[in-house]
Amino acid sequence: MSMACALILLVILRLAQLPGGPATPFMRDFLLMLFSPNSLLDRGDDSVLLYSVVLVASILRVILPVFLLGAFVFKLFRDDPLVWRKSISIEESAIDGPAVLRIRFYNATSSPLVNLTIQVFARVRSTGTPLFVRNAAFKVFQGEDLEVRDSAMWALSRPGVPFTVNVPLGTDLTARDMFDNNYLSLPGEGEIVSRDRVRLFVLASGTSLESGATFYSGCEYDLAKDLMLGHYGEVDVLYDKHPKLWKGWDRFEMNADLFVFGYSSLVSPSSVGTTLGRSVDPLAFERAKLQGWKRVWSVGSDKSSHPERTFWRADGTEFDGVTVVMGIEESERGACDGAVFPVTRGDLSVLDTRERNYRRVEVTNDVTWYGKPKDCVVYTYVPLEEATRRLESALAAGRSVNIRRGYLELSKGAFEAAGYAEKAGRPEFDKVPFPIEDLRIEIDPNLTPAQFSVHRDSYLSDPAVSPREEGPESRN
Repeated sequence: MSMACALILLVILRLAQLPGGPATPFMRDFLLMLFSPNSLLDRGDDSVLLYSVVLVASILRVILPVFLLGAFVFKLFRDDPLVWRKSISIEESAIDGPAVLRIRFYNATSSPLVNLTIQVFARVRSTGTPLFVRNAAFKVFQGEDLEVRDSAMWALSRPGVPFTVNVPLGTDLTARDMFDNNYLSLPGEGEIVSRDRVRLFVLASGTSLESGATFYSGCEYDLAKDLMLGHYGEVDVLYDKHPKLWKGWDRFEMNADLFVFGYSSLVSPSSVGTTLGRSVDPLAFERAKLQGWKRVWSVGSDKSSHPERTFWRADGTEFDGVTVVMGIEESERGACDGAVFPVTRGDLSVLDTRERNYRRVEVTNDVTWYGKPKDCVVYTYVPLEEATRRLESALAAGRSVNIRRGYLELSKGAFEAAGYAEKAGRPEFDKVPFPIEDLRIEIDPNLTPAQFSVHRDSYLSDPAVSPREEGPESRN
C-alpha cells in the first residue's frame, strides 16, 4: 500500500514538471494544496477541476495525519514485549496462608529483558454517596521463601519464559468462597468487598537487553468478569516463536487439565523448574495425597540407566555402584503424601526423560487435594521393573549401594518448604535402608539425553541431579 502511494506521488511530481499541457497547473495546484489549501481558494477562476482538487487535497490533509498516527499506535501496541493472560486465577495458597490472585504473562520478544519490575494496584469503587474511587497498592509474593514485597522483580527474563505474579489476599474468605459469592477479601485489614467494585491494574517496566531501550507494559482486569477459580492453563513453549503461536495457546485462558503428582524430588519446585528450563512458581504446587500406594526405596540407578553421570567420592575415587532413589508400590491400605503441579504435554515429555527409571501412569481417581479441578488428568511415576531388578542384582552381587545425601536432603527439604510437618507420614526419609554418602556428580554434555537439548543448561544444574553443584565439574 505504501509503495503504491509512493509511486503515484512520484508520477504526479514528474508530470507537474513537464511544460505545457492543460493538466500541468492543476497538478501543481494539487501538490500545493497538501500544504496550504486556503492559498488556492484566493484565486479568481472558478474551474470545477480546481475546486475538485481543493476538496481532495483538503480531505487528504486530514486523513494522512490520522493514518500515520494510527500506524504509529499500531506499531506501539504490536511491539509490547509482554503478552498478558486475559484472566486472573484465584487459588488457595500452597502453604497455610491467605488465598492468592495469580497473574500470568510471557516475554514475547526474541530478546532477554532485564530488571523486569511488576507492580499491582487496585481501584475500589465506593457504594455510598457521593461516589468516589480509592486506589490501593497490593503486595506480592515472590521467591521460594514466598517473601512479601511491594513489587515483583526479575533480574533477567528469557524469551518465551512464563512468569506469575502472586497477590496475597485477606484471610477472611477462602478462594472458593470469594469466587462463588462474588466477593474479594482485600489485603491488609481483610475488608470484604463485592468483586464488581474492583478493577486491578498491573504495571510492568524493564529494559531490553539487545537494544537497551526501556519499555512499559500493563494490563487491566475487571474482577467481576476476568476472574477464574483454579490453576491457569499451561502451553508448550516454542522458544523461537511468538507466544500466540505456541502449541495449546487456545487453552491459555482455561484451567490447567494436566497434573503430575510428585512424592519425592518432584515435590521441589526448583528441581522441576530447572528440569523444564523455565521459572516454576512454588504456589502452583498443591499438597496432595495418593491413596493405595506407599513410598519405598526401590529404584536403582547406574551407568546403564544414566550413562552421562559419573559420581566421585570425597577421596577422589569413582563410585561405580548403584545409587538408590525413592519409588512407590501399590498398598491396599497405604497412602502417600506429596504435591501436584500443572504441566503441559511438552513438560511430560521432558519429565519422562528425567524419570527414565519409571513409567508414567494415570492416577486421577486416586489423588486428592483441595480445589482439584473437575475434569483434570493426574499422572505419577511408578518404578520400572528393570530399575528395581537393577537394585536387587547389585545387592545379590555385593556391589556398593548407597543413597546420595544431596537427593535425600532435597526431598526432605521440599516437603518442609511445602508446609508439611517434618516427619508426619514419611518415616522412610528418616530410617533409610542403605548407607548415605556424599557424592560429587560429573555430567558429560555429549551424553545428555536429546530431550534435554533445549534445556541442557538447566539439566546440568538441576538440583535433583546435583544439589550441591552449579553445573558439571571435571575431576581434579
